[in-house]
Amino acid sequence: MLQSNKSPYRGTVAADITGAILKKHAEHGQPAQYWDRAEQERRLMVAFDKWADKGIWSAAAQKVSLILNF
Repeated sequence: MLQSNKSPYRGTVAADITGAILKKHAEHGQPAQYWDRAEQERRLMVAFDKWADKGIWSAAAQKVSLILNF
């Protein structure tokens, strides 16, 4: 979780997370395309680490990340 819902980074963080999951948004009647599971996991970890370096995640989010990486 973000430490504050008023973070000036929240839109950019959301875009990074979305980009880690979606290859392409749905458009013109075509369904969304998703990265495969392994690629999603890799991309999500990169995004998490990027924002962890900026101190944006709460202590609870850090703990969840450690558990998921174990």
